Amino acid sequence: SMNSPKEAWLHYQKAVQLEPDNAEGWNKLGHLFLRTGELRLSEEAYHKVLALAEVHQDQEEQAWAYGNLGNVYQTRGELDRAEEMHRKALELDKVLGSKKGMAIQYGNLGIVYAIRGELDNAEEMYRKALELHKALGSKEGMAIQYGNLGNVYQTRGELDKAEEMYHKTLELDKALGSKQGMATNYGNLGIVYQTRGELDKAEEMYHKTLELDKALGCKQGMATNYGNLGSVYKTRGELDKAEEMYRKSLELHKALGSKQGMATNYGNLGVVYKIRGDLDKAEEMHRKALELDETLGRKEGMSADYGNLGIVYRIRGDLDKAEEMYSKALELDKVLGSKQGMARNYGNLGNVYDIRGDLDKGEEMHRKALVLNEALGRKEGMAINYGNLGNVYLTRGDLDKAEEMYRKSLNISEALGLKEASANQYSGLGNVYYIRRDLDKAEEIYHKALELDKALGRKEGMAQDYGNLGIVYEERGDLDKAKELWKKSLRLYQEMGAGQHPDAKIVQQALDKLAQERSAVAQ
Repeated sequence: SMNSPKEAWLHYQKAVQLEPDNAEGWNKLGHLFLRTGELRLSEEAYHKVLALAEVHQDQEEQAWAYGNLGNVYQTRGELDRAEEMHRKALELDKVLGSKKGMAIQYGNLGIVYAIRGELDNAEEMYRKALELHKALGSKEGMAIQYGNLGNVYQTRGELDKAEEMYHKTLELDKALGSKQGMATNYGNLGIVYQTRGELDKAEEMYHKTLELDKALGCKQGMATNYGNLGSVYKTRGELDKAEEMYRKSLELHKALGSKQGMATNYGNLGVVYKIRGDLDKAEEMHRKALELDETLGRKEGMSADYGNLGIVYRIRGDLDKAEEMYSKALELDKVLGSKQGMARNYGNLGNVYDIRGDLDKGEEMHRKALVLNEALGRKEGMAINYGNLGNVYLTRGDLDKAEEMYRKSLNISEALGLKEASANQYSGLGNVYYIRRDLDKAEEIYHKALELDKALGRKEGMAQDYGNLGIVYEERGDLDKAKELWKKSLRLYQEMGAGQHPDAKIVQQALDKLAQERSAVAQ
């Protein structure tokens, strides 16, 4: 087996040189380039297949070429072109009476619709493919389409249905003795459990996948799994373990020459650095990811990168730059029809408007995000939206409504084991009690937030919590304690390079005011 792209490339190149008009050789070469992210070369190889098919007047070769060009365009995010190619291939397969070819193209069209977020169309295509594979008695094809249907249900948030589909695929793969298929399914089941917040079960599935991939020597699968395990550890707040997993994944993707995988892991590492408050390092990682995604023309990746860069700028207090990044991300999400991405970026833009004091605009954004996340059944997203709406009501002085939103968010966050979101909601609830002048309750709740942020090593959260606790002590008249807490808060903002963060400025002002009052007393 040829594991290194270079070896395989030389091997195929030799084959193609020996038989320059061998369409199958060029077709395999195209597959190889597609796998290693060399999209331009892949496209050239498939065009060569198309040219040869015309010379040979071979409709089957033509169908291959169109179908595979569709896969190249799909990877680039040129979905209209991809659809056009798959349709051309489908028409040829119909003329040829090739059920197998038709099944493959229906499956490919389903993938295009799924990326666009047209889930009903995607489901229809996958079902057509499934029926053909059943008629052909192709267990392998059936397994793939059950898996695809599982992905549709998972995106819709219909997790029970998704789980059912993945189990069907798993049964078929076991019957086929396909370890590769089993590995993919354990991975997909892991994602279902992770979405439900069942992190222990998710971790168990990812480890099963990892064992299979190791046995198969499948580096691609191993790389994906290390990334998935990293996300479990990140959600649990075990950042050192998460970083270790992401680095393992990155190394494997580098060895494979997989730019897409590298980009994803640079992005993941950036998020870890952001949580730790190492903003310069976070920015560097997200820029690396962006560069790779731009090279690939991967709009989905670029959207994630712009969104992540926006968060870095927001924490630094550079709101205009943050808004610019979030808007770029949102445009890409709209082009892709990615509801999940749109929801994320409406929420991000809402945060910018909230900080600027434009609460109506902020609320509008958070509501848009909530509608999308509810439609998708994305609980984690809904938790974030409820929390953000809580912030809007708090700033408006509608404390009961704010408390209701924070509690809704907290119920979801705690059920899913989301430490960062839970910390944010405790912080919000603490503010509600502080404004109500229930200082003991406020202090108790700020401490809950602080415990979670400390467990995460999340500097932005800790800085906020110390700031809030300082205000409680100030109100009680314990100015020494207030000063000590505010200094802790300010030091964290400074370590993060976030001196321009709006909260950092408030803490600085509080310390200055305290110093002035004390010098006035001393005189």
